[in-house]
Amino acid sequence: MSKRPRRMIWVSSFKNKLEHMDIEITKRCNLSCVHCSAKSNTKGREMSFSEIKIVLDKAVSLGLENVGFTGGEPLIRKDKLMRLLAYCKQDLDLKTHIHTTGTLLTSKDASLLAELVDETSITIFGALAQTHDKITSVNGSQKATEKGLKALLNKHGNVRTYLVPMKSNYKETTQIIETAYQMGCSKFRLLSLSPTGRAQESFDDISLNLKDRRWLTSELMIIGERLDIDIDVGFCTRQDYPQLGELHGHQTCLAAENRMHIDAFGEVFPCTASSGLQAFSGGNIRTHDLADLWKGSPMFQFFRYFHSNPPLKCRSCSEYWQCMGGCRVMLFHRYRDFTRAKPDCKS
Repeated sequence: MSKRPRRMIWVSSFKNKLEHMDIEITKRCNLSCVHCSAKSNTKGREMSFSEIKIVLDKAVSLGLENVGFTGGEPLIRKDKLMRLLAYCKQDLDLKTHIHTTGTLLTSKDASLLAELVDETSITIFGALAQTHDKITSVNGSQKATEKGLKALLNKHGNVRTYLVPMKSNYKETTQIIETAYQMGCSKFRLLSLSPTGRAQESFDDISLNLKDRRWLTSELMIIGERLDIDIDVGFCTRQDYPQLGELHGHQTCLAAENRMHIDAFGEVFPCTASSGLQAFSGGNIRTHDLADLWKGSPMFQFFRYFHSNPPLKCRSCSEYWQCMGGCRVMLFHRYRDFTRAKPDCKS
């Protein structure tokens, strides 16, 4: 049975700054990936440029330093995306990043992104076109993604290639890295599959098991050393791949501590991994003030309370701040329990 977090009262000593925010500017996408955590092409009234601008202004007053724009595919709403990027850089002096499939990137777009974006991430799902295209459900998508990646690299954009290993593609991961490296990309990030969106129901069938992850870890360490590149992982992914490098700024769980995720319809979540899971919703910015949600949302307060008050078995563990009892999203998916500690912990 799910243990719902108790409602807590925010007091005036609140100190958490909202330093990092990811915003879906659209649910629309030209692809239909089998695992899409955002569940792209979901119908609804998307936030307008003006609504997002108001959110950004309020977030700056709460300490915002870095904002990411995602989707869906953000370049489907190109005019909106470019206006938001320009506003962030020129008016708010924020660091920006975007997450894109790369399939719609033109040379002109790449020039603008190289100028306005501090980092762009592009995900490649397969070394073979048939593997990539089967995951995206669109023929020719791998070719289009690689074309977009090349365009951005040619304009000297700061690019990181994302890798999402699944049963259908994990044995091609090192080949993907080789290809992107030959194009000129030297930064890579591995992402564990999230049990959200379209992957929620099929998660156990398409995600890797322990044996798969160990094999992949070994292969990634070999290629990383051979090419002298970093293959980094954030907090959630490091639960599955503890031997890979820590992504700067993601060494521990910072959900609701200094970041939030806002979906295209204004729903607020503690982190991107939890987005789309209604049980993790902190409310909606169309019905609540952003500052009130950030400071007083029961779900956000639960995360902050839990981080400092973990399960009893974790409280005397010297490794707690490395694993924090496991990813809350993953444990909720497996056990429908917000408060459970990682059962396979060896500490």
